Amino acid sequence: MRYFERAARLGSVRKAAQALYIAQPAVSRQIRSLEREIGSPLFDRTGHRVVLTTTGHRLLAHVQHVLDDMEMLEADMSYFVGRRRAQIRISVMSSVAECILPVVLPTFAANHPELDVVVERVDWPAVIEDVAEGRLDAVVANLPSLNRAVREEMLFADQLVVVLPPEHPWAGRRTVTLRELATQSLTSSARGVWFTDIIAPALRQAGVDLNLRFEISGCATIMDLVRAGIAVAFVTLSAADPSLPIAKVVEPEITRTLGWLEPAVRQAHPALAELKGAIRSHLEALRDAMAFTNTRIRTTDLS
Repeated sequence: MRYFERAARLGSVRKAAQALYIAQPAVSRQIRSLEREIGSPLFDRTGHRVVLTTTGHRLLAHVQHVLDDMEMLEADMSYFVGRRRAQIRISVMSSVAECILPVVLPTFAANHPELDVVVERVDWPAVIEDVAEGRLDAVVANLPSLNRAVREEMLFADQLVVVLPPEHPWAGRRTVTLRELATQSLTSSARGVWFTDIIAPALRQAGVDLNLRFEISGCATIMDLVRAGIAVAFVTLSAADPSLPIAKVVEPEITRTLGWLEPAVRQAHPALAELKGAIRSHLEALRDAMAFTNTRIRTTDLS
């Protein structure tokens, strides 16, 4: 089954043999043996290329599930007998990598000492193909993915907000308009897909030109600038520090949908559900903290 799956994915028996470090005739014999057992051709062969038949497509979906289950079983048994550790590979957006994973990973790691976690930054749109083909176990990225081979679940409606110095005149406000922000010295993360595809069009439509003085990779440094009173942070809520005053940007409101993506054709490692839940809980706590912080500041002002 593994020979068939690799030949189907690579479109070539020769490439499958090379990838598996096995002689090509041996791979061809195993595939033909599987075709005899199934009772139908699995590939249409044209020169060095192979293309799945209708039967081949149907079998591939089942084979992928079986191989995924075998891989998970092997990893679990290897850990159980002490030979090697299991591994999960995830890819996350920069705000999640810098601001959320440092909070949730210590507890997750303590709960799962059997797991090694590999974290990569999202490389859009290549990351969608990586998760669809199973090279990644999960991805935290903007929705929708527009790929049927990916299973999607919404995590959070990530709003654009401003994070303010504690003594700022706007501290305690629930909202700030986009036009008002034009009067402020701003800091934000380096411009990426989120800025280009969502924020920039909103700025053009509103006729607003922002004074973005500091573009910085790293939410901790951004929040340090805010705390020192040097600038107002223009970030998504997922990158905000709940200990500082936070206000939602309005007129217009700008929101992206953060989602959890997994390969549609394979069973997820059970521990991934816990990690997904921890990330969602942290994001929801940020939303609650924004409302609490503003209420607390207004109450203090009244007293």
